[in-house]
Amino acid sequence: MDRLPSSADRLPTAVQYSETAPAPSLRQLIACYWQISGHVTSARALQHRVLPDACVDLLLDLEAWRLTASGAAASLVGAMTQAMQFELCDRVDLLGVRFRPGGAAAMLRAALDAITDRTAALEAFSQPLRDGLLDELASRATLSERARCLDHEFLWRIPAQGRVQRRIERAVRLLDGASAGASVCAAAREIGFSTRQFERRFVEAIGLTPAQFRRVRRLRRLLALQAHAPTRSLAALAAASGYFDQSHLNREFRALVGCAPSRWLTSCSDVAFVQDGCLAVF
Repeated sequence: MDRLPSSADRLPTAVQYSETAPAPSLRQLIACYWQISGHVTSARALQHRVLPDACVDLLLDLEAWRLTASGAAASLVGAMTQAMQFELCDRVDLLGVRFRPGGAAAMLRAALDAITDRTAALEAFSQPLRDGLLDELASRATLSERARCLDHEFLWRIPAQGRVQRRIERAVRLLDGASAGASVCAAAREIGFSTRQFERRFVEAIGLTPAQFRRVRRLRRLLALQAHAPTRSLAALAAASGYFDQSHLNREFRALVGCAPSRWLTSCSDVAFVQDGCLAVF
């Protein structure tokens, strides 16, 4: 966790990241489809750091599927409470579905608290992918073609929005945003849950507790603000992002990312990240 990104972590030109939006009727539940493809030409694997964003990703390793046809090629990457390292090596063909908070639980009928900060094979859940989908995706040459296949897969899964799902979506809006002043107790009251019931329902649907969700979303606001105004001071960024002060920002950043914000922000401009696309974080 304490290793800083470096030029060695840059995605080489032979490996490309791209993303696209899902069909309009899916966008309330799915943020984007993304793809990393190409060939890692370096002698050692690329260590790729991914920051928490409160989202859950369905990860489809199509190259592994071509080689083994194993169910392990489809997995769910749970919501993260801290940055995680992933390796890219040899030939890479990764296709991802980034769900909005609550989207994976609704689409896959799964409780997500068991996979926080870890990856689990999709076959362990009760809503597998339809037969033949991975073969179909592996045979498609472009992300747009693959996106149409994924749209077809998920359009029929769109759940009738139940009362609990509507309440959780309302809670996400109450807890998110720099100006969101609702406490966890107040958010619970607003949507008609006891605090204990609210926390249990929230972590099952999102994979994070309400407090963890707020921490992660505050970090994402900070990074988005810094990207748009790279010359702003950390003190100004802290105030605009919802931190009490710069000391609070420093503590939270170290806990979630693994290094001081000043070191990260001065080094990240030379490094490519999986979440760099404009649709990747809601």
